[in-house]
This record gives sequence, structure tokens and C-alpha cells, in this order.
Amino acid sequence: MSLAKLFVEVEADVNNFNRGMKQVRSDIDRTAKHASMFSNTLSTALGTGLTMVTAKVASTFTETISWIKKTGEEFNSLKENSTLAFTTMLGSAEQAQFFLKDLQKFAERTPFELPGLIDASQKMIAFGFTAKSVIPTLTAIGDAVSGLGGSPEKLQRVITAIGQIQAKGKVQAQEILQLAEAGIPAWDMLAKAIGKTIPEAMKLSENGAIDAATAIDALINGMNERFGGLMEKQSKSFTGLK
Repeated sequence: MSLAKLFVEVEADVNNFNRGMKQVRSDIDRTAKHASMFSNTLSTALGTGLTMVTAKVASTFTETISWIKKTGEEFNSLKENSTLAFTTMLGSAEQAQFFLKDLQKFAERTPFELPGLIDASQKMIAFGFTAKSVIPTLTAIGDAVSGLGGSPEKLQRVITAIGQIQAKGKVQAQEILQLAEAGIPAWDMLAKAIGKTIPEAMKLSENGAIDAATAIDALINGMNERFGGLMEKQSKSFTGLK
């Protein structure tokens, strides 16, 4: 091979090598650019996501604090209004405070909420029950209602029926029907307590011969026998703890 031809071939190889290196450098630059763009995009996405998460956490925290504050204010308002109401009903602020404390402890052992129990207690006292008899009577009624579905509305209906017996001073078919509609076999409880058949008990009721104390004792004892303890058991269940 001539020297001139050798120079030509070598120069061609060098030129090809240079073009190849330029292409490699171009590919590297392009890859680096894409990597940089991906990094920036990922960083932006992560930053946006983190910002969204942070904002959501902050919003949830603010809502929780607001709920706690509102709940505390509502509870204080309930306590204040209830104390005033029971002070009027029971005759002194001291008795009202003691009664509310006992009622709050009672609420902790039941699936029922304190506001509903306060309302029920006020209704019972208005019907003529003594403060001392309220919680024992509420316990029996609450156990029965818990065994029959446990709704606050049913609790109020049963208390109204028992309260009407107390207010009238005697038992009548209307109140027994209200109890039966709530699922409480009141005629059966009453008949067994006075040693009569159900038709005999109905006849005595028609004549106004069964006084309120006898009827209420019979109903409360009957509820305790059939449903005793159910309320406290339900208060410890998942539903009651919610």
C-alpha cells in the first residue's frame, strides 16, 4: 500500500471516529437532559403531593380542634341548663349537682347518650317520680329497651307510658297498650304480680282498681326479671362504645 493511500485511509478512520464520538456525546447530552427533566418533574410531583398531604393533615387537624371545642361548649351548655332545671325541680343547686353526677356515671354504663337520659329524668320527675327513684326506674326501663332494640325513641315512649301511670295514680289500658307496642308484655307482668289472669287484670284496670304504685312495681320487677343487666352489657359492646 502506498503511503498516500495509507494517509487517506487513516484520515477516514479518524473522521469516522470523530463523528462517532460526537454522536456519543450528543446521546449522552440528550440522556442527561431527559434525566434532568424527569428529576425536575418528579420533584415537582412529590412537592405537590407533599403539599396536598400537608394541607389535608392541617385541615383535618383544624376540623378536629373545632369539633372538640364545639363539643365542649355544647356539653358545658347542657350541664349548665340541666343544673338550672334540676335545681328548680329538686329544690337546691347542691341536689341538682349530685343528681347530675350520678346520672353521668349511670350514662357511662349504658348505650344511651347523656342528653337523652337528662331529658328522660326531667320527664320522670315532672310526672311525679322522686329523684331517688329515677335511676333505679331508668335502669329497669333501659334494660328492657336494650333488649327490644335499644332506640332512644323507644326509651322515651316507655318512660312516657310509665310516667302517665304515675301521674294518673292508677293503671289504664291506654298505657299498657303503649308498653305492648314497644314490645313489653305489660299485661302478663301485671297479672302475675297481682296473682290474677290477664283477663282479670284487664277487668280490674277498667274499674281503676290497680293503683299506680302496684302497677309500676309490677312492671319494673317484670322488666328486671326478663331484661336485667342488658343495658350494661350493650354499653361494653362495639356498638355501645362508638
